[in-house]
Amino acid sequence: MRTERVFKGLDYFALFNIALFLGMTVFVYYDRFIEYRGPANIYEFYIYAVVIIIFVVLCWWYFRRFTAPVYLLLLIQIAILLHFAGAFIPIEGGRLYDAVYLGIGFDKYVHFINSFIVAATFNEIFHAMNVRIPVFRNIVIVMMTLGVGAFVEILEYLVMLTVEDVGVGGYHNNMRDLIANFLGSMLFLVAMQTRFFQTNRHKKQQYVP
Repeated sequence: MRTERVFKGLDYFALFNIALFLGMTVFVYYDRFIEYRGPANIYEFYIYAVVIIIFVVLCWWYFRRFTAPVYLLLLIQIAILLHFAGAFIPIEGGRLYDAVYLGIGFDKYVHFINSFIVAATFNEIFHAMNVRIPVFRNIVIVMMTLGVGAFVEILEYLVMLTVEDVGVGGYHNNMRDLIANFLGSMLFLVAMQTRFFQTNRHKKQQYVP
């Protein structure tokens, strides 16, 4: 007897954001990208769009077997909206991503916040999969978060090597991104000591094929 497929919150979350991303890409993102980065960089646009969609689908496929906490989905949604805001909101003739606040570029704030969220995600994955790391747990969370950030920087580097007139920044920008990632993950370690993260636990559920 065939088991009926059960839709979970993560299913709706993934479908909504894939639809949102595709809609924004078709109706807004393409034109904005051409306006601010020029038609010569259009291949960069397609590469990032495809990678993002593949990443979201793979994450959804693997993690739908778990119950994602509502707070974590909200944090991830904030990260997604920050990305859209940085790309689409015009500031003084440029993008919000190009704006500087308190001497720090908006994109660095995005890196900082996203790294906090990535660290929180790894923390929840450890709980869901019952991963026991008694001594170096915090270090592992930070290093895995930095690994995700490093993978993004590697992707940008590969784009720079294969696409002419790419809009990726240089070495200085790369290091500032990684520093922001590190600080964001460290902030999560501080937040993890609060009662909210100490008591918020969920168990792995049986996967429904």
